[in-house]
Amino acid sequence: NTVAFYDNLYAGKYDVGGQLLDWDYEEGRTEWYARVAAEPAFKCSGKLLDIGCGMGGLLAALPQRRDLKLFGVDFSPVAIERVRQRVRGSFEVANVETLPFPSRSFDCVVSTETLEHVDREQRVLCEMARVLKPGGTMFLTVPEKDHDLQDHDWPRGHRMPIDPVPI
Repeated sequence: NTVAFYDNLYAGKYDVGGQLLDWDYEEGRTEWYARVAAEPAFKCSGKLLDIGCGMGGLLAALPQRRDLKLFGVDFSPVAIERVRQRVRGSFEVANVETLPFPSRSFDCVVSTETLEHVDREQRVLCEMARVLKPGGTMFLTVPEKDHDLQDHDWPRGHRMPIDPVPI
């Protein structure tokens, strides 16, 4: 979960005991990105923030729309360089525990496959809630089954329902 590890992955290399093997980070993920992009949460308009956007695979899967402005943050400079090359929007290297945006800035906040990689997921969830506009939509996915947050760990003291619901 270090920046150097992910910089290598995004640059097409997987470090196995100091040996860098060729690696395609997005191989086999195109269908998953398309399925996620079809979720109702992505029908929002205004400003959408992808937290832990990586190389922008999910954002690239979204249909281009004039009423939706895309933003993203990631801790990897390599990922941000790649997403800037493939997706129209505003992307920057940032710490997801202290997002560089004013409160209530985004109509939709998205984070897929990120929370299981951070040390302080409660802090990240609070930051997501902070930058989300009232009535906005938050969409999260977490693949790790052992990453089980309790109700009191979530902003506002409750888990989000499975279906995206404005909060």
